[in-house]
Amino acid sequence: MKFWKGRRYKARGLALLHVAEQGVEYKRGLTRFSVTALLLAGLLFSPISTFATMTLGMGLGAPASFAIPALIAEVASLAGVSLSPQEMLVIYYGSGVGGAVAVETIFSLPIFVSYFSHSPFAAGAIIDGRNILEYTPHWLYACTLSRVVELRKLLSPELAGTVLLLLLTYLLSLALGVSLSTMIAKVYLEVERLEFPFAQVDVSLVTFLSERPGDEASKLLLSMVAGVVWGLLTYMPPLLAGVQIIPLVLWDLSPPLSNYLPGGVFAISTVLTNYLAGFVVPPLAAIYMFLTSVIVYTVIQSLCTTVFASWFPEWAQEYMRGMGYITLSSRAAIRLWYAPLLGASIGAAVFLALRSWRSLIRVFRGLFAARERAAVLTGLPSTRVLMAVFILSSLALAMLYHYMVPGVPLWLVLLWLIPLNFAGAIITSVMGGETGFVPPVFVNLWPIAVYSTPYRGYAAYLLPPGGGLTGLGASWLCQQMRAAVSTRTRPKDILVVYVASGLVVCVVSILTLDLLWSLAPIPSVVYPTTIYSYPAQAVQLVMLSTRQIRITAERIVVPMGLVLLVSSLGQVASRFGVPWSLAGFYAGIFSDPVATFPIFVGSLVGNYLLSRIFGSRDRWLHYRGYLVAGEALGEGVIVMGVVAISFMMKAGWIWPW
Repeated sequence: MKFWKGRRYKARGLALLHVAEQGVEYKRGLTRFSVTALLLAGLLFSPISTFATMTLGMGLGAPASFAIPALIAEVASLAGVSLSPQEMLVIYYGSGVGGAVAVETIFSLPIFVSYFSHSPFAAGAIIDGRNILEYTPHWLYACTLSRVVELRKLLSPELAGTVLLLLLTYLLSLALGVSLSTMIAKVYLEVERLEFPFAQVDVSLVTFLSERPGDEASKLLLSMVAGVVWGLLTYMPPLLAGVQIIPLVLWDLSPPLSNYLPGGVFAISTVLTNYLAGFVVPPLAAIYMFLTSVIVYTVIQSLCTTVFASWFPEWAQEYMRGMGYITLSSRAAIRLWYAPLLGASIGAAVFLALRSWRSLIRVFRGLFAARERAAVLTGLPSTRVLMAVFILSSLALAMLYHYMVPGVPLWLVLLWLIPLNFAGAIITSVMGGETGFVPPVFVNLWPIAVYSTPYRGYAAYLLPPGGGLTGLGASWLCQQMRAAVSTRTRPKDILVVYVASGLVVCVVSILTLDLLWSLAPIPSVVYPTTIYSYPAQAVQLVMLSTRQIRITAERIVVPMGLVLLVSSLGQVASRFGVPWSLAGFYAGIFSDPVATFPIFVGSLVGNYLLSRIFGSRDRWLHYRGYLVAGEALGEGVIVMGVVAISFMMKAGWIWPW
């Protein structure tokens, strides 16, 4: 079976698409009530999520995505308002994207530069005999002023030019990402018809909240109880009593593992939602994800510490027995995997491009034809319009970036914004469409690309063009469009929510950062996470700018060749009946065991144990989305309660921050 076709849609999924193709009218999801709910979610919960990220080390994106729609549904019920599945889907996606995500990181750049310019890391960093701060570009110079550090106001006259340039960068990047993601959605939903299994979870949740089906509701509520109990045991004791019953976030097994595999990492996630998410991942893909991650990050990483220590001497010298997961992962990311992960990314991109070029040509020929008006995703802009927006926004971003960071070659900026964005969108959409799991791809590509040029300074390493590869969000939009087709929601409404949520994030991020920075310094004990993240980011920035990271051609070419070889052998073996999952293999390369282990366990338990308990595989496929949604809803309610209690505890502190 071809990888691009993936697992065929279940009968229900195909039927829904066929119904849409036969002319069933889509219904509106954007109504007066849903728009009001989205605005309230964006204005109220985005600042809370930002605060939670800086204090608890995690935002409210996923928990609030489930909890906020449930809260709105109850309020609507009390008010006598009946919400349709289409309205609830819009509220659900708007809550997750715009109403409850953590702060847009591009607007925190002035705060980081203000910290970095007055830190010991910058004081000792020398580039060609000059201090690193002498290379500060004009639009960031105001961030280095002592007055800015003392005032701690993002919305100040001194930082007006900096914020304006970042705002323009964000808006152009949003236009680029939306146009590219919409084109990719047309490709993989209308022609390739990938499944995007997590769309089933979304559909299950909105169906429950809007229609309250009896049998499905009982399964969701039972799962919700499990989420509430687990959340109470995990998050409440550390906050109220300073005691951990369950290790928060993860259980680190790396120190005892060092007796057998020194340097290897292994940790077990204690977030129950991660395990239930494996319910919707195909078992074969989950197995390959886990095995690949263990081979790479546990076995090979250990061998590079002992047997092959001469290949990575910096890593072997810095390793100390007994190091924990966080220390091992952060040091290995710089000393060991910085260049090899890029090579693996390139190998994956090349293989997927070679496998799909005929399909992509056929797809785009069909989309540009006149019959595009009869497509499944009706009401969306034509591909010609989307392509024009993508190209124009890319060119505008390239010119803007060349003005902000003139030392970087313009051809490299254009290469990053256009072909690499396309490649990233294709890879993530394929993996998300087949497994539902989208790991990071093209890891460290921009820093290494800049590293290979004569560029001198630090701004290019701090801010890639467009703030990053915006095409990596294509898989998320594809999943939303897939759920829209299943619930017969107008795809146009999903696109409007996608754009509007991005604008809400933009405005609220700036206001929230301005408020939090004025309340207390960043980093500081008031925002504990930043005490670790900011110095770590500063160390990596100095090492890149002063060229202390070893990046050689063989560290990129060898992993690229290995990925191409294994991918080819796997595809050949699959033709002879050998089980093979290319998406699972790629996902495992870019994700360590703490991410893949819960997916592995959840997939096996769900597809082999619970499917028997439910009596048949069809019944399991029908109910699994409700189980995942229910647990996430219960755990999300507890997480939001923990944040609320944390806010009240902070408000009771009488001393100034």
